[in-house]
Amino acid sequence: IPFEAQVEMGLGARLLCPYRLGVGPVKARLLQAPALSPDGGALAFSAFTRIYLHDFGSGASRAVSPKGMQAFHPAWSPDGRALAFVSWSAEGGHIWRMRANGRGQPRRLTDRAAFYSDPAWSPDGERIVALRAGSYDRLHREADFGAPVGADLVWLPARGGPAFLIMPARGYGVPHFGPEQERIYLYAVGAPFAFNDSAALISVRYDGTDRRRLLAATGPAIYFTDEEVSVQDMRIAPDGAHALIQHANQLYLARLLNPHLGDLSLSIDAPSLPLARLTDVGADHFGWTDGGREIFWSAGAQIYRRALADVSFDEDEEAADETPQGDGQHGGDGQSKEENGEPLLEARESVRSVALEIYQPRYRPEGRLALVGARIHSMEAGAAPIDDGAVLIEGDRIAAVGSRNEVAVPQDAAIIDLSGRFLMPGLVDAHAHFRPMRRVLDSANAAFLANLAYGVTTGLDVQPSTTDILAYQDLLDAGLMIGPRALSTGPGIFSNNAFRSVRHAQAVLTRYKDHYRVHNLKAYLSGNRKQRQWLAQAARKLKLMPTTEGGLDMKMDLTHAIDGFSGNEHNFPVVDLHEDVVQLVAQSGMAYTPTLLVAYGGPAAENYFYSQESPQDDPKLRRYTPAQFLAARTLRRMWFHEREYHFPQVAAQAAKIIRAGGRVGVGAHGQLQGLGYHWELWALSSGGLSNLEALTAATRHGAEIIGVAQDIGTVSEGKLADLAVLNADPLENIRNTADLAFVVKGGVLYDATTLDQLWPEKTPLPAQWWWEVPPP
Repeated sequence: IPFEAQVEMGLGARLLCPYRLGVGPVKARLLQAPALSPDGGALAFSAFTRIYLHDFGSGASRAVSPKGMQAFHPAWSPDGRALAFVSWSAEGGHIWRMRANGRGQPRRLTDRAAFYSDPAWSPDGERIVALRAGSYDRLHREADFGAPVGADLVWLPARGGPAFLIMPARGYGVPHFGPEQERIYLYAVGAPFAFNDSAALISVRYDGTDRRRLLAATGPAIYFTDEEVSVQDMRIAPDGAHALIQHANQLYLARLLNPHLGDLSLSIDAPSLPLARLTDVGADHFGWTDGGREIFWSAGAQIYRRALADVSFDEDEEAADETPQGDGQHGGDGQSKEENGEPLLEARESVRSVALEIYQPRYRPEGRLALVGARIHSMEAGAAPIDDGAVLIEGDRIAAVGSRNEVAVPQDAAIIDLSGRFLMPGLVDAHAHFRPMRRVLDSANAAFLANLAYGVTTGLDVQPSTTDILAYQDLLDAGLMIGPRALSTGPGIFSNNAFRSVRHAQAVLTRYKDHYRVHNLKAYLSGNRKQRQWLAQAARKLKLMPTTEGGLDMKMDLTHAIDGFSGNEHNFPVVDLHEDVVQLVAQSGMAYTPTLLVAYGGPAAENYFYSQESPQDDPKLRRYTPAQFLAARTLRRMWFHEREYHFPQVAAQAAKIIRAGGRVGVGAHGQLQGLGYHWELWALSSGGLSNLEALTAATRHGAEIIGVAQDIGTVSEGKLADLAVLNADPLENIRNTADLAFVVKGGVLYDATTLDQLWPEKTPLPAQWWWEVPPP
């Protein structure tokens, strides 16, 4: 018997916190690889791909590495008079030495090019230890998480000369020195999301012999793992009596009791050695200075310092004894002892901190540009197309939009005739993964180029795993790289944070809000229901927008909507959504980005397009995708009969949400950069959406989902000039979205085929290294 039922459900307040784009100078979000001078008076670090020095006495910061050289990983000589650092480019990298006062020119120490990282000066100042890998290995990987697979640990004379192999360094982290001057200390990095019994702090002689295992540590895991996993990183103190431990981006100090003992182990949650937690907000980089008498760490662009003598190993006992309130399901703020006035660990009197402000001007073209004659699809709600339209651009923003007769074009404006073409907003990827090279930045990023060439002018990298994307965002905003607006959530917030209260969640989220300066979060299986509610409450206080992922758990997805989360990434695992769920998602305001190219519950849509489209032979795609990357994705794919694909059915559920008043985003998941976005858009339209509805998801709704609709998403006066110019009308055929003539990003006009800049200056796209590599 058919019947109608009405479900009443109380919902958490919607977390929608709009923010602005493209405003003001670019302030560096990160201090990359900061290193304190031996006397603690200065800090060396990398920002905007240059080495900077900050003097704590004067408060001044200045770039000291040569302009045009990409420089990273500074290291101080023991006497504080010199700096070593690494360079990197597509031609290879080197280790360099320069005066610590920044005077003179740096001197190259290495005799052959390679990919070098993490130099460390020996305590006697006679040698420099570093990681070295082949330039080929670095270039020919689509993404990495630090040192390439083929890295070696090497040393070379501090005055320059040939490098000597110490040992293969596969899986080892930053080399440093400890109590025995003739030994190098490294952390054998554990697999970050799995068990690794070999992960431990070790030491080795200069000839690679006599490897000793000193300390292993474990902490809470992520995903669905109940047992503890290896910590992220460790550093031994110069005197060997203490070790710094990083896990879940929090910093701990362990006292080793007897520095002559080895093969020790501890658990962060149940330590067998004295252990003090040093951070609540968190740490990106950390180390020792002043001979081990002081600890330092950084979060974003802020540096923290604490004397070892000021650390008490009893200071966290109260926090360990706290008992959160609430039943783990509904209500309650989780009040605990730490809620009642206890300051953050970073705010204690024994901690000194300085926020460094390193700026670059935001790139903004000068002059006026008029695009005339195209049919304009503004994508504003209810707006009709404008025939024979005109868009006047001043600098990086749209000054006027209308028909050619309505827009007064100044005499000094450059005019581009787009007659017969179709103009719309730049595309918005609501779930991007840009796959940047990490720790040592690479100015040639194929993902950025491919996305821009295919009309994607803004993307939100959802859970980029590391903070490196923040540094790339700064480079793009300053015009030092070519690519889309690369927004991000920062690294995912997982269950390994083990939230104890709202205050604890707010401390962690403060790192994202105040230090990384992101506005979107990825709460990725971040704990039980109560812990997820604490995260949502903390996000509300800080005006952050957390999107989530349910990990094939429909019940969890529903609680995300009920508890007020901003979005849900990947498709709901139940393919046929009934009206109650459709209305819950739509009325809660939770955005839905189904990422059909990797959809749950059936063959991924990307396999359909690989087998149907033959992108291997697409000349435009080959221009922006290194041949080996393209071959790896296109030449051998799993084949499925067309009727086996379920993405049209999943897309039909997204159409239900849209028509119930909800918002659905287009998220390509980084599967095939650039062209893959259009596949995702076409897959979404296969669920019965009109072309207008699909384009709305790709533009205006995408901007609204991210929270940046004040500046992008429609062709409107006052918004950023991010535009796509097509050769054919996408409202006639949705597949016309990939037939681009031009792309405009921030007022800069590019040829969409070549990415040659056409305005404000005619400049060809710089040659990319992969253009010279023959096909595999």
